[in-house]
Amino acid sequence: LHRWSDGATTSLATLTDRLVAAVSGIGEPTPFERQLAAAGARVTGFRYADHHSFTAADVRDLLQRVPADALVVCTLKDAVKLGPLWPENAPALWYLSQRITVERGEAAIDAALAALSTLPISGPHDAVALPPSHS
Repeated sequence: LHRWSDGATTSLATLTDRLVAAVSGIGEPTPFERQLAAAGARVTGFRYADHHSFTAADVRDLLQRVPADALVVCTLKDAVKLGPLWPENAPALWYLSQRITVERGEAAIDAALAALSTLPISGPHDAVALPPSHS
């Protein structure tokens, strides 16, 4: 787990027997919520549509609906959208960063990524606000 405000990290064991507000704007939130529950959390899901563009109104609504003793946890994908809107005086916003383990085909993936890295980048690109630990 990573805290948005300062990039501090803590173990998933922190979730054991804790109430967790799992905030997600992803296509399939169930595996995210199950991962939190598998770590021992008591999970309540706050689900938004995939690729939801969070607003200040969404954050205000969330903060009114989330129990005061809950940890607010989202995915990194949602943290980059929620973090810049998250009030400093609100309970901390935490995000869970996902990792992929390649079991087969690592060489093919490495070759494809190497080929992609040589392609020129053109056109406008939106800047993404990253948490402090990624700055």
